[in-house]
Amino acid sequence: MYADTGAFMYLSYIYIYNTNVSNSYFKNGFLYMDERKKLSGLYTIHDSNFDNNTSESGTIINFPHLYRDPDILLHVSNCTFTNNTASKFGGVIYSMGEFNYRRMNFTNCHFNNNHAKFGNIIYNLSKDLLPNLGISNLNDISTIPSYFEKDINSNSIDDISILSGESIPEGIMYKLYDGFHNQMYFPHKTSNLQFEDLIFFNVETNDPYNAIAIGQTQEYCWDEVCKFPPVTVIGNPGIYTLSLKIKSFVITQNANLIVIKKEYVLVLIYVIVVTLILKDNFAMNL
Repeated sequence: MYADTGAFMYLSYIYIYNTNVSNSYFKNGFLYMDERKKLSGLYTIHDSNFDNNTSESGTIINFPHLYRDPDILLHVSNCTFTNNTASKFGGVIYSMGEFNYRRMNFTNCHFNNNHAKFGNIIYNLSKDLLPNLGISNLNDISTIPSYFEKDINSNSIDDISILSGESIPEGIMYKLYDGFHNQMYFPHKTSNLQFEDLIFFNVETNDPYNAIAIGQTQEYCWDEVCKFPPVTVIGNPGIYTLSLKIKSFVITQNANLIVIKKEYVLVLIYVIVVTLILKDNFAMNL
């Protein structure tokens, strides 16, 4: 089977029993549910096998968002998931809603040799909002970006002293990790690059009333590092910190018009990257 999705519902019920789903491609997953789009219902799956299926994200279960509600919408028991692959997120499950984990129930399920760029079994909103899958190998789980760590091969400067209007040194790089301490990698070949695959971040000061970063304050992670851009800082004399803030973007396309819309802040990551001692070169009233 080759399809955009295997099944989605408008307030309906689907019961799957003793079924084999194999060698199929579902761009958005075999089961798709997003209550923001009024796609909701009840799925019950028993004694079934899912083998050698592929997708972009959430090969078998792709639930972007479920509302806060006590009712469980997905019951899965005695099922096996083997050799399923997602080219992007979640070899088996993609789950981004804050309350998704409360509305999914898995009993006696087995996951074998599933793969994805991020999250071989599941790509989830966060470590603390994970459904109980009975997974022992945490390397098969991934979340949205959670924190930075400085690249040991990058510029080792932690504290710098500059005049207002000067740029910070180049070569300061960080690596990005998910909630389970898995390093995240990003496209490095332009032939495979898609805008929605990039992770963007902004550079900000901790006191924008007295010091601001100007210039290339927005950047994206490339390959295995997030390179701190050579921003210029202007402000009044003092000690400040620069921070990285990761943001998420969504893209909608209408005819030949591509609209980039900031949907929400994916996660706030404030890291004290460097201390800036702004000397009184040309102090500015901000």
